[in-house]
Amino acid sequence: MRVILVLMLGMVLAGCASPEQLARQQEQRERFLASRPLCQGPRQCEAMWAAARNWVTSGCGMKIQTMTDSFIETFGSIDTRLACRVTKDPVPEGGYRFEVTTGCGNVFGCFPDPWAAAFDFNSRVTSAGQAFAGQ
Repeated sequence: MRVILVLMLGMVLAGCASPEQLARQQEQRERFLASRPLCQGPRQCEAMWAAARNWVTSGCGMKIQTMTDSFIETFGSIDTRLACRVTKDPVPEGGYRFEVTTGCGNVFGCFPDPWAAAFDFNSRVTSAGQAFAGQ
């Protein structure tokens, strides 16, 4: 019963978004997608993947459950702690794009904010690769 009430509350709140709020959310999403880290050379990709691993360890509230050479995922969250998933996906022009997904199990919010955390991930991973541009 509690789950149904929480879902109903979520649907009611989602229906209350104004056109301006929806436009801001769409703009935020577009800025986020444009800021996703992209590496080209092997050394740059290695440095950025190491930064991604470090960010997950320090930036997510949950411990790493699975880690491969192209995938990192923490345990799921049932409270306000942040759970994260990172993938390193090949791109057609060569290199890799790093994708982060953040969230938590609390319908009233996460700590830290998932959007802020995802933007921080993009910024830190991109910065880690700058010294290796072209390598």
